[in-house]
Amino acid sequence: MQKLGKISVLGGDARMGALAERLCELGVTVYTCGREDCPPGCSRADEPTAALEGAMALILPIPSFVEERYVYGMQTPLSAEELFDRVGRSCPVFGARLSPAIRSRAAQAGVRLIDYAALEEVQLRNAVPTAEGALYLAMQALDITLDGARAAVIGYGRIGRVLARLLRALGAEVTVAVRKSTDAVRIATEHLTPLQIVYEGEDSSLLAVCRGYDVIFNTVPCRLFSQRLLAALPRTTLLMELASAPGGWDPDDAAAVGARVIYAPGLPGKYAPRTAGKLLADSLLPYLQREVHKV
Repeated sequence: MQKLGKISVLGGDARMGALAERLCELGVTVYTCGREDCPPGCSRADEPTAALEGAMALILPIPSFVEERYVYGMQTPLSAEELFDRVGRSCPVFGARLSPAIRSRAAQAGVRLIDYAALEEVQLRNAVPTAEGALYLAMQALDITLDGARAAVIGYGRIGRVLARLLRALGAEVTVAVRKSTDAVRIATEHLTPLQIVYEGEDSSLLAVCRGYDVIFNTVPCRLFSQRLLAALPRTTLLMELASAPGGWDPDDAAAVGARVIYAPGLPGKYAPRTAGKLLADSLLPYLQREVHKV
């Protein structure tokens, strides 16, 4: 492996600690800053200045900034402006959940800002801890077993595929709602029940999902559920939001009709931080090598 030089991991939670430890195992020189602990194999920078000095790349946590201002999880506050002012084009900054305002500030400072949450490798590897975390939350919230439960999964992307497979393995009756007919065929070949979504103004074939299901997992970042559809849900149905913004419904609509909802963002870091950090490190290493040595 081509030497990367000093890589600094700033702030964050247990997931970032596991990421730093894994990078050290892979032969990277890692400094952490903003954490009480210092992961095995890493060096600790007590202040942001020490972490930034001589760094070849920076890795920010998920989410990277609080209120679009400060790096998340830092014991010593570090603002976005201060961070971007201290690094130049030669030091790529890897972040996640980056707002347009943050991207604009980085661009104005001439900083290379890479959104690692958008990388395909990261999203693929996060699908398993996300799906397992969703099942864990469902098991806690439901008063029935998933074995024999009627479950619906909205969407058949990375998370939807894993979730449907795990639900079926647990003995649930699984319906997967999708838009494309080709996806419906794939679902049927997996011995799952496909439901092809068709829209007709306010009416939608999703109305069928709103009747008789014990739990519904949404993985599609699109407002598919109107207030009318949410109102059609039985009071016992658990609705779980796994999609990124804007999500599958308006939270105000869900609250207005008394829908039973769990919002579950950031499950990999909450449910399995050690696994999530390791997978993130494995995904980021090739990008670190490419960006650090970019001319």
